[in-house]
Amino acid sequence: MKDQINFDSTLPELVLDYLSSNYTINNCLTRCNNHGQCFYSNTTNSLLCKCNTHYEGETCEYDTRPCSSNPCLNSGQCVNDLINKTFSCQCSAYYEGRHCEWQIDLCKNETCSNRGYCQMKNNTIECKCFKG
Repeated sequence: MKDQINFDSTLPELVLDYLSSNYTINNCLTRCNNHGQCFYSNTTNSLLCKCNTHYEGETCEYDTRPCSSNPCLNSGQCVNDLINKTFSCQCSAYYEGRHCEWQIDLCKNETCSNRGYCQMKNNTIECKCFKG
């Protein structure tokens, strides 16, 4: 004997509403981004998306985590603060600033002998000397 499925009283109506609408399953498959769940609403007679955590928008297209826009520059690592809805950047050794946007001047406290001048090259300092 085959198993029988008992529908509650509202489910057949939803199925009929959906089947009589202009939507196909393809609309649902291509509609919701970021693994959102697509469902048919008989109240609005439309397909809607239920977004996963950290996503919003009509089609779940917006990532609401502060680091989603990659705000840290120069290989800085972004750290989400989801409670305060902000971020901080952990900068590499040679950069500083809120977004790791400023290169640290390694020559700032460096003195080169004989009126040579300091220059940075590949995150190291070199003293360039004049001829003689």
